[in-house]
Amino acid sequence: MNIGFAVAAALVDGQVLAAQFTPRNLDSDEIWRLIELTVVHLDETFDAPDGPGRCTADLAFTRRDGSVVSRRVLTPPGRLDRPLSNETLVTRSPMRSSVMRAGTASGN
Repeated sequence: MNIGFAVAAALVDGQVLAAQFTPRNLDSDEIWRLIELTVVHLDETFDAPDGPGRCTADLAFTRRDGSVVSRRVLTPPGRLDRPLSNETLVTRSPMRSSVMRAGTASGN
């Protein structure tokens, strides 16, 4: 997966799931414009013994006015060391909505 595409898709669609890897998104001018604005840098200190750990990400967004918004994600939700709750799995699962629409979840 291309991290630039994943970040751009997340900004446009609010999530990055299999549904974002469709011809519609792969050909999206909006996503490609954001990819062109994306700079990716590998920080090898994340994997150092005293580093924050694998899957850590520092994100910084520079706004048009020059101000910067930044966040650090130490461990994304859904990993073994940070599992999703059952409630989150049930209420936020993208598969749940498609199964519900198909009628299979209600036994229809």
